[in-house]
Amino acid sequence: MKNTIKLLLLGAGLLLIGVIIFVSVLAANDWDYDNFGKRVYVTNEHIIEQNFSNFDFDIEDAHIQFFLSETDEIKVVCLEKEGLEHSVNVTNDTLYVKSSSNKTLLDYIQIDFNRPQIKVYLPTTEYNSLDIEGSIGFVSIGDSWKFNEIDIEVSTGDIRCGAICTGDVEISTSTGKVFIWGFGIEKNLSISTSTGSVFVDDIEVKGNIDIEVSTGKVELENVKCLNLNIEAQTGTTKLLDINCLNKTLINSSTGNVFFNNFYAAEINVNTSTGNVKGTIKSPMDYEASSDTGKVIVPMDQGTNKCIINTNTGDIIITTD
Repeated sequence: MKNTIKLLLLGAGLLLIGVIIFVSVLAANDWDYDNFGKRVYVTNEHIIEQNFSNFDFDIEDAHIQFFLSETDEIKVVCLEKEGLEHSVNVTNDTLYVKSSSNKTLLDYIQIDFNRPQIKVYLPTTEYNSLDIEGSIGFVSIGDSWKFNEIDIEVSTGDIRCGAICTGDVEISTSTGKVFIWGFGIEKNLSISTSTGSVFVDDIEVKGNIDIEVSTGKVELENVKCLNLNIEAQTGTTKLLDINCLNKTLINSSTGNVFFNNFYAAEINVNTSTGNVKGTIKSPMDYEASSDTGKVIVPMDQGTNKCIINTNTGDIIITTD
């Protein structure tokens, strides 16, 4: 009986809180039921007259895109919520774009199916550093751009980047897909995502490629790198037309691993549940084992090691 009373009191309290929030939202909208939960969007254009070499975005909720300017003018165009305008300024050789810190309770509880947008128009394509940190929204950087270093981190949203980079590229998203392509990365490429797939296509990475995925597939095609390290918890890993000059290490909990036209000096694959199949072109000395599946690998053709272990799954490797 006492537990029942406690539950009833808790339910009544939550209902009262809901009524208070509902009335507060209506009052903030001048009791206008037609505009209940809606936000007015405005477009603001910022003309940048100072020179800069770096980008620093601190964005809570917006899509970010880069475009080549048709003139010599540098501008940042923001489609944004009225009253929550982004700040845009140049300081210490850096273009800063930052979300407003003026959010109220109303901004968090309003229903909004639109998404703010930030579009950057630039007349030149080469810059020093690109640093983007965001909560919600996609990031799109085409293959016209060149940076010395790239660091992009978002919580929810896809990341597409085809830029040339003379240094390291670090990409991170909690929920979203990652697409990497382009003319090349001079140092290392690091990608991590909790829920989302990773696609890397048509690119040469002079250093290492490190990919960490919790839930999602990993697909690399026509890629050259020094070392390749993939940690995939759940999802298929596909490696097509890959030239890894040194070592490839793949660890997967649940998911198949597929090779096609794959080259590497050393290969080590470990998976708990999943098949390992495909064509490996490198002459290798094979060590393969499966607890509950069949194992078919080529005869030893070299001294470089190819070690493949799976608990539940088949191992079928050919050379053509």
